[in-house]
Amino acid sequence: MSASGHLYIFHGPEEFRRAEAVKELRAQLGDPSAVAMNTTELDGRSVSLSELIAAAGALPFMGERRLVIVDGLLARLEGRGGKGANKDDAELLKGLIDYLPRLSPATWLVFEEDRLIADKHPLLRAAAERKAMATVRVFGALGEGELRNWIKQRVKLKGGAFANDGLEALVAASENDLRLLEQEIEKLITYAGGRAVTAADVQKLVHGARSANVFAMVDALGQHNGRRALEQCHALLAEGEPPLRLLFMVTRQFRLILQAKDLNERRAPVGEMMRALGGKQFVVDKIMGQARLFSMAQLEAIYRRLLEVDRSIKTGQAEPVLALDTLIAEIASTPRAPHPQPLSHTWERGERPPHR
Repeated sequence: MSASGHLYIFHGPEEFRRAEAVKELRAQLGDPSAVAMNTTELDGRSVSLSELIAAAGALPFMGERRLVIVDGLLARLEGRGGKGANKDDAELLKGLIDYLPRLSPATWLVFEEDRLIADKHPLLRAAAERKAMATVRVFGALGEGELRNWIKQRVKLKGGAFANDGLEALVAASENDLRLLEQEIEKLITYAGGRAVTAADVQKLVHGARSANVFAMVDALGQHNGRRALEQCHALLAEGEPPLRLLFMVTRQFRLILQAKDLNERRAPVGEMMRALGGKQFVVDKIMGQARLFSMAQLEAIYRRLLEVDRSIKTGQAEPVLALDTLIAEIASTPRAPHPQPLSHTWERGERPPHR
């Protein structure tokens, strides 16, 4: 065992690869039966310094390592709208940086963030000064070449095969959401039944209509048109979209809108917006447009409600389709934002992101 614990900072919008990185750490804890007992997950949006230190200082049970995962703390300490952290959070930040050298040798402390954190963030600077005990990984959206290689690796891992035209068709159809893309790859390999997946297979099974309908549903919600949003929802269900996957797609969309809103309020440069939102230009344009339809408070409340509904469906407390219908009605009936929020200064001046 090393003389000190280890700090991990995983940040960026690519949720699937972030989750896999955390999964790899869990696997290193040893016996799967001991993983749950030696893993603590904390909500960084509300955790206190004393709670964090108590979790990080606890001894592992029947093992050598303990994993403490804190979600969203760095973004909280960074503050909203470029204003920085409040006084209490500033004290928490100072206390946390002071604590790092005393991190238990048995503890792996993981800070996970669903957006890019600026290099000037004090915790990133602290990690840079303690390279022997810190690992920082950025999970940004993949470029076209990286995406192509990632698809090849996943296809090989699953024992499938893609014809060249099938691979190119899937790259063109993807929206850089690797979790959804993973599901599409599995579906295509199963459909092909041992032969190579072709462009015709991709065109038949992976088309833009579903994503377009999700965009249309969210647009309708932003316009408080509950009837139209419900029509889009049931059109997707009629196409065979499972309710939980549809909920995941809607949650993903609102997560992107929330990120876009935060970037806009922080007046982030166009390059940072493109990296964080990770889409092709027309996709990013749509997300930025949708961000104007909601206030930050509305988006945060909607995102929390989406997560609540997800848990209620997965635990059997709610019937999936009814839960979706109720959720859409709730969102559509929320009070309108005082007025559509303008896009960031750079976006409005016509400084378009470069074509990919």
